[in-house]
Amino acid sequence: MKTIRIFASWLALIGLAAAWPAAHAQTSTNVVQDSFTGTSAALNWIPSNGACLTAGNGTGTIPACNGLSYYSGQTQAGLTNNVDSAGSGALRLTNGCVGGPGGNCYGSQNGAIISNTPFSSSQGIQVTFTTYAYTGNGGGGAGDGADGIGFYLLDASKVSSTTSNGTKTYAPQIGAFGGSLGYSCSNVNNPYDGMVGGYIGLGMDEYGNYLNGSVTGLGYTYNGDNTATGQQATNSNGGNGVQYQPQRIGLRGYGNVNLTTLQTYNSQASESDVQATCLNGGTYRYGPAYYTYTYSYLTNNAYTNLVTTSYTYTKVSGHRSTCSNDQPAPTSTGGAGPLTGSQILLSAGTQLYQQNQSVSSQKFTPTPSTYTDPNDGTVCSISGTVTTTTYSYATAGSTLASTTQAQNDNYTGTGTPFALISGSYYPVSVTPTTTNTNVATIPDYPAIPNAYINLPSTTPIANENALTRATATPIAYKLQITQTGLLSLWYSYNGGNYVPVLTSQDISSSNGAMPANFLFGFGGSTGGSQNVHEITCFQATPANVSASSAGINTQQTGQVQTGTQVYLAYYHPNNWWGELDSQNLVYNATTGTVSISSAANWDASCVLTGGSCTATGQTGMTAQGTGSRNMVTWTGGPNDNASSAGAAPFSWGRLTTNEQSWLGSNDSGVTNASQVAQDRVAYLGGDRTNEVTQSGKSVVNAAGSYDNFRARTSVLGDIIDSSPVWVGPPLSPYPNTWSDLLYPTQTMAENATGAITYGTFAGGGTNGEAKRLNVVYVGSNDGFMHGFESGYYNTDGTYACASQNTNGIYNLCANGTANDGKEVLAYIPGAVLSTIHNAATSTLDYSSVNYAHNFYMDATPGTGDLFYGNAWHTWLVSGLGVGGNAIFALDITDLGTNAFGTGSVIGEWSTAVTGSSVATTLVCKTDTSSSVCGKSLGQTVGTPEIRRLHNGGWAIIFGNGFNSVTGHAGIYVMLINGNGAISASSQTSSTVYFLDTGVGSASNPNGIGYVSAVDLDGDHIADYVYAGDAYGNIWRFDLTSSNPANWGVSSYGNSSATPLFTTPPIKTVYTTTTTTSGGTTTTTTSTPTITVLSPVAPSQQSTYAYGTTSTTSGNTTTYTVISPQPITTQLVVVATTEPSSSSNTPYVLVEFGTGSIQPQSVTSSATYSGGPQTLYGIWDWGMGVAGTAGAGYAGLSVGSTGTPTASSPITQSNLEQQTITSTTTSSSSTSTILGYRTVSENTVCMEGSTCATTNSSGNLVNVAGSQFGWYLNLPAYNGVSWVGGSNQTEQVIYSPIESEGAFIVNTTIPANNSPLSCTVVTTAGWTMALNPATGGGFTNSFFSDTTGVVISGSISGIALSAVGSPSVVTAKGQPYLVNQTVSGVGTVNQINPPGGQTGQRLTWLQLR
Repeated sequence: MKTIRIFASWLALIGLAAAWPAAHAQTSTNVVQDSFTGTSAALNWIPSNGACLTAGNGTGTIPACNGLSYYSGQTQAGLTNNVDSAGSGALRLTNGCVGGPGGNCYGSQNGAIISNTPFSSSQGIQVTFTTYAYTGNGGGGAGDGADGIGFYLLDASKVSSTTSNGTKTYAPQIGAFGGSLGYSCSNVNNPYDGMVGGYIGLGMDEYGNYLNGSVTGLGYTYNGDNTATGQQATNSNGGNGVQYQPQRIGLRGYGNVNLTTLQTYNSQASESDVQATCLNGGTYRYGPAYYTYTYSYLTNNAYTNLVTTSYTYTKVSGHRSTCSNDQPAPTSTGGAGPLTGSQILLSAGTQLYQQNQSVSSQKFTPTPSTYTDPNDGTVCSISGTVTTTTYSYATAGSTLASTTQAQNDNYTGTGTPFALISGSYYPVSVTPTTTNTNVATIPDYPAIPNAYINLPSTTPIANENALTRATATPIAYKLQITQTGLLSLWYSYNGGNYVPVLTSQDISSSNGAMPANFLFGFGGSTGGSQNVHEITCFQATPANVSASSAGINTQQTGQVQTGTQVYLAYYHPNNWWGELDSQNLVYNATTGTVSISSAANWDASCVLTGGSCTATGQTGMTAQGTGSRNMVTWTGGPNDNASSAGAAPFSWGRLTTNEQSWLGSNDSGVTNASQVAQDRVAYLGGDRTNEVTQSGKSVVNAAGSYDNFRARTSVLGDIIDSSPVWVGPPLSPYPNTWSDLLYPTQTMAENATGAITYGTFAGGGTNGEAKRLNVVYVGSNDGFMHGFESGYYNTDGTYACASQNTNGIYNLCANGTANDGKEVLAYIPGAVLSTIHNAATSTLDYSSVNYAHNFYMDATPGTGDLFYGNAWHTWLVSGLGVGGNAIFALDITDLGTNAFGTGSVIGEWSTAVTGSSVATTLVCKTDTSSSVCGKSLGQTVGTPEIRRLHNGGWAIIFGNGFNSVTGHAGIYVMLINGNGAISASSQTSSTVYFLDTGVGSASNPNGIGYVSAVDLDGDHIADYVYAGDAYGNIWRFDLTSSNPANWGVSSYGNSSATPLFTTPPIKTVYTTTTTTSGGTTTTTTSTPTITVLSPVAPSQQSTYAYGTTSTTSGNTTTYTVISPQPITTQLVVVATTEPSSSSNTPYVLVEFGTGSIQPQSVTSSATYSGGPQTLYGIWDWGMGVAGTAGAGYAGLSVGSTGTPTASSPITQSNLEQQTITSTTTSSSSTSTILGYRTVSENTVCMEGSTCATTNSSGNLVNVAGSQFGWYLNLPAYNGVSWVGGSNQTEQVIYSPIESEGAFIVNTTIPANNSPLSCTVVTTAGWTMALNPATGGGFTNSFFSDTTGVVISGSISGIALSAVGSPSVVTAKGQPYLVNQTVSGVGTVNQINPPGGQTGQRLTWLQLR
């Protein structure tokens, strides 16, 4: 975003976040992929049962679903006439419910495919694919259907095969279905066999049985329907004590429990042996059986003779027919003793007896001998009987002394054996134990430790109510095993960030050596509950080659700045870490070209992490430890309990109790939570002692519990949206003597007696900073704003750090220090402390092993020089980007002399929103009882500016950001007092002003990202601030008054704040028509009709109906899309004369592009603006008034003819349209330029001017102007609502610049990441250079080729796929355009500026 002014003797640049450079990546041809979307499979697969292609036509190795006998008589759920359109299909493994829950459901199905071509594992392996589970019956404990999908890696050497004519054909054996998902063996489902040669099995288990096993020791025995190993969900490791766990993704390891394997040991093995082996955890016993018998008795269980007395009642007289109800129960004595006492073992050779019985009876007449019922008078006679059972015993064998092959316990009698003990006979219990001669231990697919995650109910694996794949939720998976056996697994929900399940865990010892070759496979199954189960977008590559599954590319951003070096920042989504490399910018005097050195001077990641450094080639580096880092934070923010706000060292003991709580000291369910939180602070500061080990084990902390912190690849977090900013010697174009041209009598503090002049400050004297330490600042999503040292300059402008050090790197400085990237500043905002630990959502918790990414410190800082206290200073001011609602300021004047510490922090101001509760530390002078400015502080994505104002002081100016509580758009002006302080604690003392446009709402939030301060009269004092908002409005904020109370939003003659221009809504109408012929379904999309609608009045913008509506008639659906044109980047304000005008008075044009990006989250992919987007140049006609800063510029009088009004604003019809007239592809296969564009060169004739033009007769005539600028529609859009290739809108998400007389901007065509199409391409884009006066092309080409030769013709755009804002450097008087591309490399292209300056930039920035 900054134009660069440098000298030929030194060159410097800064850049930001792009992909990992190609020079660091290894390429390979061993990449296989199959999208499964077409009419036939791309690879050689072996299918079974219900596996089929939904768009198949019967060719290839996988059959078509339509007509497959397995599904005979079934309607294929989610398909039209049982078939998908070619290119829109999937691999289907099971059918589901036609019509969803409550519809016609098909259950107890399974299907699988196994590849028939081995994949070498010599370089490791990385596999990605996407799954869909939908239109089920809502069964299971989670109401999410069943069962799930399995992905398999098989050891090819263990799968049987045959070879014919040199071609090998495999005969794989799938594992058990049901909960085993085709991988492991089963304890329940017959056949019980597990997969032959299974090495890794990934289960995507909506029902919840995949990681089941056999559980004992819980008071009961539980035999799940999978192997006995893998008690993955017990209380000790995150489960609920039983194995059934719905919504679980998990990994099982190597196994081979199946009949084929068992029969290699015992040809007589049966399926029952497979079941028993599975239940026994892989232990198979076979061969001759041996029996051991154990004999015992209970000490109280001796027998004595049994005597039983009974009575018989017989009716004598009365009404009843019988006396049986009056008859008492028999009574007994003797017989078996009670089953109590001790269990006593019998010794070998003890005599055993058979018990015999004899029974005798004797009748008697009891006294009394009759019974009269007292109720009815019935008389009964009584007779009695005594029955005696006498026991006798006969010898019948004896107890055995040893094991026997005979299945005989040596008891020769019948019935229960008895033993004679101390004169009494006791019944004996006999317990047999069977052993086999041979025991084989077979790997049984054990659950891999830590390798599982249960998805929350808000993100179910299956979408039961989705009736088609298009409405289902895609879940992408990435599984990686390195050559050294390090296993990682991630998943991505609905195109969101990859969530780690397991990261670099060593499985080489537990799972065995990695096979030489793998076979791949997929399987799916249903039972009593159902779902459609489908696969798309399969790809396998070596582990060290990047493989992206559909939906998981995120645009990578970069910006280049100045120094003797270029600073390139990167981020890595695998484990989310970052790099910042310093590389020299080199001028070749022989060829006259500028290039970027491929060797890095330093890499900040290596500095903080240590070890081997790929970027520099160093090995054995010692990490800059936490003890040598200057880490500071803020206490006293919203919801904090500090006694007073202020900076504090970032250490546990200096945090407030609330901050400690935010970091986990009171986490429920965490053992020794306070110790864990204390360790987390150390972890954030770079300590690595409590990270999970490579074997997957947690480290015991000082309190004897576990921290379980994520093992980081690097201490430096990912750098995504924050551009590195270099601060070297003071270079601002400030004078030694100041004057305010609007207020010439104003006393200027900069001119006070004893004040240090800017020339002195920028010089090399006692009060000069010409030789101060150079520092590169960048925000990282580890939560810190970092500062890394990069040498210094001598007072004569030569770089002082080019001597060779002991490592062979030319970065040693003259004073003995080094250009080595040592960190000299680390500030973690207090606002970050409240979010960086998330106990409720582990995927958003930076220290969690399941961390999937979040934004914390994601903004580009603004830096600048300012004056107070009779001296000059340099400050850094930054927001958090989408990481939060906060702004902070640091004094960075000279970190080489004055180390960064708490005294360097000027302040931090933030707003915290918790549910409906809003707390803020930002209070404005403009606040009222009903309007609190802190509620308008949103996500501070823009770069703040430090400016001198007409009130006599300096200020920080920044946009209020996006997604605030009020949803309004506005800017903040933070005045800095004479002591260098900013007051924002109370309304009466506040020096902060919020200039509110009033446009936006809480339900549909607006906001301003970037500001552009403009100095119209050249006195280095800002007059206006221009800014664009998310609704597409261009606002002008008037700061020309010397009284801040009079500052406000320009109204342009209207009664209230009025935008200079509002981008129009765009209506796109198109149709899709589906036809079926010969069993093939085809969907065609019409060419869209695009209509530019009238701009929406600001008062109606928050409720305007943007979005998509559709109507269907027959087989045709008509879509109507109403799209906005948001402005999310910085505006460029230029002063330019119009070549066709008869006047030489300059016009002020506000130039910008439209577009936006919503970053990727855990549950959604990155999204860009839909609908056509546009480049604009809008004339600010509110100039030319005598006595104002804009008096010297062309303007119109309010109310005059042709002047815009609120009811008749500027529209596209008032602008000159430029068009892209040609696009060609580069013929060079090695050039970094991939294509060329030309642009029309139409003239612009402004309202109120007279312009020369050629009429239809060819004569030159003068005409009256009626225009207010220009526009250029960006192409690459055909109206289709989904993301993908040429269907995606080209737009502007990086701030443009004005340099060398041109408006230069990098456009973006987002990558096609549609999971439905599986197409994966990188983000593309054009670097455009336009005439700022007209928006058209230049007569001669602006660009040169890579050899420095000007491209023939009038080229106005080159395809570089550049990211971030371009920068311009000069060498030997020749300008060069420097960019960073989506591939991560920096590019330098010589440019050919127009013959004369066509525009003068008014949005001045500090030159570096």
